[in-house]
Amino acid sequence: SILVFVQCRATSDKYLYACRFIQGFAESICFPTMMMIIGSWYKPEEIAKRVVIWDMTSTIASMFSGYLQAAIYTNLNGVSGFASWQWLFIIDGVISLPIALFGYFAIPDFPTTTRAIWLTERDKEYSIRRMTEVGKKGPKKMTVKRFFHILFGWRFWAFITPYAAYITGAGTYMNLWLQAEHYSVQMINILPTIGNAIALVSAYIFAILSDITRWRWQLAIVTLLPYVFGNLVLGIWNVPFGWKFAANIVPFIGQPFFALFMAWISDKFQDDTELRGHLPAIGNAVWYAQYAWFPVVAFPAQKAPHYPWGYWAALGLTILNIIGIYTCYLAHMWDVKRRGKVVNKYGLFVDREDLVDYEQSSLSDVKGGYIGEGVHEVGAVDIERDSDLIIVKEK
Repeated sequence: SILVFVQCRATSDKYLYACRFIQGFAESICFPTMMMIIGSWYKPEEIAKRVVIWDMTSTIASMFSGYLQAAIYTNLNGVSGFASWQWLFIIDGVISLPIALFGYFAIPDFPTTTRAIWLTERDKEYSIRRMTEVGKKGPKKMTVKRFFHILFGWRFWAFITPYAAYITGAGTYMNLWLQAEHYSVQMINILPTIGNAIALVSAYIFAILSDITRWRWQLAIVTLLPYVFGNLVLGIWNVPFGWKFAANIVPFIGQPFFALFMAWISDKFQDDTELRGHLPAIGNAVWYAQYAWFPVVAFPAQKAPHYPWGYWAALGLTILNIIGIYTCYLAHMWDVKRRGKVVNKYGLFVDREDLVDYEQSSLSDVKGGYIGEGVHEVGAVDIERDSDLIIVKEK
């Protein structure tokens, strides 16, 4: 947030390069850590909606940014000696800095390690019981040996492939196409927000379906199909204006891909918190490493808005992504069978010793008068039930 402020005083491209490098270093921890934390608090019927809500905040920000840029260009350009682009950095910093400070107190870490002041001891105990029942393990101490065990495990590399192959192409350069069609600066900023609005609706619909049906990898593949359509149409290019507009807008339907993919990872890797953190962390590093050169080669600015082979390359990567996801599914099922895992009541595969059902053990035992090993009811038992947490108030 501070670096956003600083960039309003940029006087050269090298100044911006330095700021962006430090900013990238600072913010790189955000996405993988938040995915690891969110995945540690929610059950399978809850996780996709939560991940989508968090992930779609960036889409809301993109929408808001489009309207904000149009308004700043119209009303603030030249005010107090600042150009419109400088005002954009200033206003973004004013918005983001208080949120960053709030996050210091709001983000709760993990159920087993949380020190959040807004959680009571009862909340913490309840959260641990919920995750134990699901089969999710708490964080473990990270050693060099454990790091390399994660890094060279088949699960890591199998799931990295579709992660790194997520190069969308279609819809990404809509603003350059609109500029070539001689739209105004305001409309160039506003029209792509139609896609952002579509992405918001699509994301929540897919999240609800994913949580209800538990179709994670299946729906992740479905979200990639709009990119197949968009890249195919834009690869052909010589089509009517309406088709090009649709090819730039329809791919936004698939924007919740990453959120659904992260929900799937949360389900499949509930036994390993660190793996759920390292996968998006290193996945991001691999993705950004290739994204640093791929758009420059496939979508060079001087060729805009028509890229002879860029959209075809993006189409090929999207198809590779679909194949990679299905391969991950097959590999996971092979591993489940190999390790002799069993299915819990949430439809997740866990080790037999991690099969826990508090609803069947705790509540029925107390109601029956038998509370635990060597402990029997002495008098009337008054039970207060708060969701899955049972609190014996009086014996």
